[in-house]
Amino acid sequence: MNFSGTTTESQAMADADQARRTLTALADLGVAVALDDFGTGHSSLALLKALPVQRLKIDRSFVRDIPHDNTDTVLVRGALALARTLRREVVAEGVETAEQLAFLRRCRCPVYQGWLFAPALPANDVFERVASSGGHSA
Repeated sequence: MNFSGTTTESQAMADADQARRTLTALADLGVAVALDDFGTGHSSLALLKALPVQRLKIDRSFVRDIPHDNTDTVLVRGALALARTLRREVVAEGVETAEQLAFLRRCRCPVYQGWLFAPALPANDVFERVASSGGHSA
């Protein structure tokens, strides 16, 4: 399996046994494996069981309408509870409003990412931003 460049979940899971072996070898080297877009597409509960995943990234499609959409709030709370129970790190993706952030903080979500904090940046701009902040993210 070639993980250089971009590898989609569907490409990786075309040979699930090879994906598991490769990701297990990487985890054994200390590389943290994140399950991106949790709850959508190939990012399923089955992958939590089959792969050495240390981090779940809650897909932005579930974060977008919290706290106003009851189904999304239940799903996000459930994903957070699942991550805590399985002792996995968790990141909420796509946080764009103060209301979303307040909800996630009330639910004890430890890490967030999204445009509320910073727009998407080219790699060089990220390095400059971190350097100018003395190593602390903006």
